[in-house]
Amino acid sequence: MQWYYIKNGEKQGPLSNADIPLLVKRGDIHDDTLVWHEKLKDWTPYGTLPPKPAAALASAENPTGATCSMCGKTFDADQLIQFEGVSVCAGCKPNFIQQIKENAEVSSSSIMRYAGFWRRFLAVFIDGLVMSIFSLPANFGFQFAMTKASEGPGFVILAIVLYLSMLLIPAIYLIWMHGRYGATLGKKAVGVKVVMSDGTPISYGRAVGRYFAYMLSGLIMYIGYIMAGFDSEKRALHDHMCNTRVIYT
Repeated sequence: MQWYYIKNGEKQGPLSNADIPLLVKRGDIHDDTLVWHEKLKDWTPYGTLPPKPAAALASAENPTGATCSMCGKTFDADQLIQFEGVSVCAGCKPNFIQQIKENAEVSSSSIMRYAGFWRRFLAVFIDGLVMSIFSLPANFGFQFAMTKASEGPGFVILAIVLYLSMLLIPAIYLIWMHGRYGATLGKKAVGVKVVMSDGTPISYGRAVGRYFAYMLSGLIMYIGYIMAGFDSEKRALHDHMCNTRVIYT
């Protein structure tokens, strides 16, 4: 049975029966969280369902089962290794050990490997190109309006509107991409994304706050960005301010 739930206004899933108790334990699913599976007619608050429905279903399907934190598949408990609360199957063990060697952080049921400074720099460079392309029409229009400004107030107003649009385009791009996908086109290209400190996706509200913190990182002679090269968790100033991390996908 596949489960779905609503978080920050967005549908999450599909999830197996065994995943639901883990999400409840982590606090991602509460009694008022809307959930759905094929046996429910509509989205339903989790707290109104029979006691521990997912746990009972998971137990019925696999009484001694446990879920691998890397691949998400269910195995007998004796087929998994345990490390700081994380369960890993034999197939995922080599990759898990390699990630530990590469200083990945093991947190609850998630494994996070922080993206380094140069990979993040490349993502920013790519995003700069993307935003420049998006802004070209407004930029050309602004230059044209400025040359015609002496001919009447209409061109002055047009120049102001186009200038404001040049400021809004990067904001809309960064906020929407981070809030919707957790990554901009640049981050997707280099294989990283932005998450909360516990590995959960960031919300649109967090994306807005991170955008303004991101601007602050650049205003102080780019020191906010450079911090990512020296921080143990590869955090820039805007990550410190918004409690976010940039990790490999």
